[in-house]
Amino acid sequence: MAQDFSASARVLRPMAATQRLDATAAGTEIEVKGRAAAAEGLADVLLEVPGSRPYRTGSLGSFTSAALRGAEAEHTAVLFGEIPLTGADVAAFDLSALPLSLAERVVVYRGGAPLWLSQGAIGGIVQLIPRTADDSRASVQLTAGSFGTYGLTSDASVTRGTFKLQALGALLGSRGDFPVEFDNKTTFDPSDDYVMRRKNADFSQGNGLFSVSERLGPGTLTGWALGYARTGGEPSAPADPAYRARRQQLQALTGLSYDITRVAANGRPALRVAAQASLGASRNRFSDPAGEIGLSGNAVAERNMLRGFARLAAEMQLIPGLQLIALATLNRDDYAPSERFTRVPEPESSRTSLAGGAELLAHGKLLGHRIELRPSVRVEQSQASLHTERFGAVVPVPKNNTLGTYRIGAAIELMRELTLSLGYASGARTPSMLELFGDGVLLLSNVSLRPERGRSLDLGLSAVLNKGPVLGSFELRAFDLAIHDQVLFVRNSFSQLLPLNLAQSRVRGIEAGARAQLDRYWLNAALTLLDTEGKPGKRLPNRPRAMFLVQPGATWKGVGPIDSVRGFVELQYIASSFDDPDNQTLPKPPALFLDAGVSVQLLRERALLRVSVTDVLDRGGRDLRQFPLPGRTVMVSVTYNEG
Repeated sequence: MAQDFSASARVLRPMAATQRLDATAAGTEIEVKGRAAAAEGLADVLLEVPGSRPYRTGSLGSFTSAALRGAEAEHTAVLFGEIPLTGADVAAFDLSALPLSLAERVVVYRGGAPLWLSQGAIGGIVQLIPRTADDSRASVQLTAGSFGTYGLTSDASVTRGTFKLQALGALLGSRGDFPVEFDNKTTFDPSDDYVMRRKNADFSQGNGLFSVSERLGPGTLTGWALGYARTGGEPSAPADPAYRARRQQLQALTGLSYDITRVAANGRPALRVAAQASLGASRNRFSDPAGEIGLSGNAVAERNMLRGFARLAAEMQLIPGLQLIALATLNRDDYAPSERFTRVPEPESSRTSLAGGAELLAHGKLLGHRIELRPSVRVEQSQASLHTERFGAVVPVPKNNTLGTYRIGAAIELMRELTLSLGYASGARTPSMLELFGDGVLLLSNVSLRPERGRSLDLGLSAVLNKGPVLGSFELRAFDLAIHDQVLFVRNSFSQLLPLNLAQSRVRGIEAGARAQLDRYWLNAALTLLDTEGKPGKRLPNRPRAMFLVQPGATWKGVGPIDSVRGFVELQYIASSFDDPDNQTLPKPPALFLDAGVSVQLLRERALLRVSVTDVLDRGGRDLRQFPLPGRTVMVSVTYNEG
């Protein structure tokens, strides 16, 4: 005889927050799937995060980094899942190295971050949540665009019970020969000005991701491999173009992880353990046979890096209302430079770093309002065996540093949809191998750099609405960031950058963000206001006082073979800023950019056509080195899905 069965469980509703891990942290989470623009990169997504600003050193395919809350790009830690991609091998991570198709979500923490992810970063964390197989499917995407841009992406996943496999490959390239105005080296005589094509800006790159996971014992075992390769020209200023300078980059990262999660009756982890290990290698090679980038002829510089990383993290419930999180990491970085025509060959250098930390999470009620309190501390010890060249001789430069950081985060639920949070955190960073030794081309070495230290204060409101047709998340925050011994890059007459320590800098600001949907209409918006001081009475370079982005869009139901149509426009404003720490140059003028795009879903959601236009008004603008950027750019992509 059949009997009806029913069960119910009470799960603790999370406090309103704009990311799902920590209600006390200033974080923003963005879903990548289903975006309307064609050929988007990670930097394009970060524009929608308040307090975040991507920095570009050229057009598509060039080095791109991200700065948070007016800090340096080097103060942003980048994670792939929970594995750090930043470390001693790079000062700032190149966001253009990873296609957006690798990620399911992008999460950005400004200021202090929860210990589970914390790297002790001064500015914050950008975390890419990698794609995982949730069903069996396959897709292919073709991309074409202005200035000879082309792309191909294929993606496949397989699930069989608890077994999951994910594979993705991507190709991207471009001639990069966009038109630029040239004054013919006669600044005060516009009669001989003309338009020329950008020289030596071509590139091609490939990416690959493979991951497999299976339930094993009480947890899940996951193995993965990530690869990246890029080759292309190194363009120079239009007044003195380079034709033969080339750069090659190779990177590989592979790892294993084992995760165990047990959930308590209240929905929080009763036990969570994550053990991970990874090994990464990279090679950066630059050749300048004609000495076009301010170097002597026949110059060949190569930087080889090897990095090992291990991490063990655990969370457990001590008593009802009190959780303990503990973390330990080990890094080993080996650096091997090679310059074919150098006078004194530079020997290998290495660094070993060991870090550990603990965090308490207390949660309960105060005067009828839910509260959370998260105090944490992290200590990192690093020992380095470094070498450099001085006056024709190799000189050992030992570096031993102990860096301690801490964070106190608190949150109170004012209403079901509204949370007030307060955070106070410190951060620290040891100068990277790239800053200490340069890249042999555009970045000069400085082995006397001191570690940077910072502290930040954050007060914010987070709201999450889900009422009928209205869905959305909103945030408003004020912050204060102080940095001691900040490393700034000063540009010389050859457009090379020299890292120097600045005694102290200060950044105060307000940031606001919104991601809302009303029926078929949606809106993404971000606002950042900054007040900065570096040298006494001087503003920090490349920190606009105001930045905002407004992106309204709408979705329409289709007719016939068209399933749906999505369209958007995007307006981005960047206020003026100085280009040097002494504020002696003329301020860069404010810039206003307009983008637009449309996506069409076809064939019962099997096909997707995207068309987008960036910089519709053809304003152009300039990159971090004051080189011109492309103006109006059109991108088209076609995606076909099966399964």
